[in-house]
Amino acid sequence: QILPFANTHTQVEGEVEGRSKKTEVEGGALEELQVAREVFRRPVLDDLGYLLLDAKGIEYYKQKLPKDLWASNHAEEGMPICNEILVQILADGDTPKSMLKRKFASGKPSSAPPKLLEIQDQWQDLLLWPAEPTADEVPLLDELKMAVAPSLEGLACADWEDVTGSIRLLRFLRGFEFHVPSAALAFRRMLEVRRDYSMDASHDKAIEINAATGPFGELLPTDKSADIHKHMPWMRMGVAQGGARGIGPVHYLPLARISFDGFYAADCADNFFEHHTVCQQAGAYELQQLSKERGVMVKTAMILDMQGGGMSNLRHRQFDKQFKPEQERIDKGMAEAVGVIFMVNMPTWLQPLFNLMKRVMPARTLAKLQHVPRGKEAQTLLPIIGPEVWQRICAQRAESEADRDPSTFHISAGRTCSRTIVACPGQTVHWAFSVEVRDIDFEAKLYRQSELGETQELASPVELRRVSSTEGSVDGKFCVQANVDGAEPTTQVLLEFIWSNLHSYMRSKTVCGVTIVVDGAECMPTPQD
Repeated sequence: QILPFANTHTQVEGEVEGRSKKTEVEGGALEELQVAREVFRRPVLDDLGYLLLDAKGIEYYKQKLPKDLWASNHAEEGMPICNEILVQILADGDTPKSMLKRKFASGKPSSAPPKLLEIQDQWQDLLLWPAEPTADEVPLLDELKMAVAPSLEGLACADWEDVTGSIRLLRFLRGFEFHVPSAALAFRRMLEVRRDYSMDASHDKAIEINAATGPFGELLPTDKSADIHKHMPWMRMGVAQGGARGIGPVHYLPLARISFDGFYAADCADNFFEHHTVCQQAGAYELQQLSKERGVMVKTAMILDMQGGGMSNLRHRQFDKQFKPEQERIDKGMAEAVGVIFMVNMPTWLQPLFNLMKRVMPARTLAKLQHVPRGKEAQTLLPIIGPEVWQRICAQRAESEADRDPSTFHISAGRTCSRTIVACPGQTVHWAFSVEVRDIDFEAKLYRQSELGETQELASPVELRRVSSTEGSVDGKFCVQANVDGAEPTTQVLLEFIWSNLHSYMRSKTVCGVTIVVDGAECMPTPQD
């Protein structure tokens, strides 16, 4: 537990003008930063790694630190937390505030084992995180368990694996780069949130709803949950069946369908936190069960679809003031729950801003963000989430654009458009379309999922070719083979038809008369821009 800060003295060793001497400083009550540079060479911290301050020391640091940085390091009101990185940066003296904030936010604790940090980067690259602690993690995990044990006394959740088990604690440890004091503090704050929102009482309800709904479908813990999902769609697309065993639940967020005005018009405000906390617990339980089943630490994949979205779908003055601070406080309890975030259909105007933001993003956050170029969605996502989940996402796109004529679509300069369908071996696929003016590149790709869960791209049934408007209506057909390259027969394959205007720098193109027929049944999925 965080120790009281009042009437605490700290002994430090300092070197002033080349002479070593022992100096007693009352709680860091220093008047000038230059004095801090000379004295705080080797700060003495408590057992959890926090610098103990008295009232004068608290006042000193409140004056020296930016307000938002100071506020982010409070365990409780009047109890500041000074990480040893922060103390060392202060010892450097003339560090600008902006650099101070950036170093503290994204820098790795000096106590973090470099070997573990390198291994964690490798896990992220492979999207595969072990559920069991490594030999180097075992002592740190034991230390974390000891640090949080007093906070768990008398709590019902102390015996729940999905809340306080080894895998959940390991998520906090890895999420805070193996710095036990920071992980312990975050875990205790998670327990505070559970207390404030009576989440222990709703734990069984969350498990029951999750079991009844399954991995695909929206959780409805309150009477207003359906309306909340309608205006703030955070869609559960199912469990990934691709080659990345570390990726489990897949969530799809279509930015354009977020409506804060609709949220308030449907009177969802009173039920929002109850809905949010129950859904979060259901998600944590699902991750725990999948981790035990697969033998790896399973995380969520998020797909952020920016098509047609704007700042009005992200910011709302009333909602941000009423819910945002507490929502972020609740969400911080889900340490290392997200493994990767795919950003699709990013607007052209946003790409330069995103590239600029990448320069200042923490490395760990940046490693989870993947910008998927237009036309590369299936190629990028299929190996991770699998054909079944991908098809569900395409169906959601079609539902959101139901008023759009599926047989005609426009393709801007430098863009592509695709349609994805699922077919079975032995079926015959017929296709046809025409180009109104000039030309367009066209091809079809075929994917199958192996027994190991890996998505494989097979030989293209339609090779890339440029189709001119002078050709009129072009068509073709092919039969889906049951055996491909000697592999075992597949039950389903995924077909992606792609129209590309990447070769054009200025002119948009219009494709019309599009028909896709599978064994006599017309299949008209909405184009995926």
